[in-house]
Amino acid sequence: MSKKIYIVLALFIGALIFIESCTRNNIEKVAGSNSCDTTQVSFQRDIQPILDNYCYQCHSNANKAFSNGVSLEGYDNFKGWCQSGYVLGDIRQESGFTPMPYGKPKISDCAINKIVAWINQDFPN
Repeated sequence: MSKKIYIVLALFIGALIFIESCTRNNIEKVAGSNSCDTTQVSFQRDIQPILDNYCYQCHSNANKAFSNGVSLEGYDNFKGWCQSGYVLGDIRQESGFTPMPYGKPKISDCAINKIVAWINQDFPN
């Protein structure tokens, strides 16, 4: 192989490593664990944005074709699925559950911790 190919290959690999280091999950690691506030979590302020970012593309009332009949839209729907135990198993990507979001990277640890806190705080709206 010529020297140019080695240089291009090295630049490509370097770019991939740089892009991977800037993913959402790694931002939390850089920011530290204190950046995720799980005190007094509420559905409207904390949980709704997580659902908007990660879940509603497939699990909204408007998108039933992709959701396998599972709508997480709205406080009551999401609370019901959380009470069933499926949400935490899926988003934590535990054995025996369907990893969610399906076909995409795992949601951030902070988002998972906020959902856990919301459940533990008895589902404040």
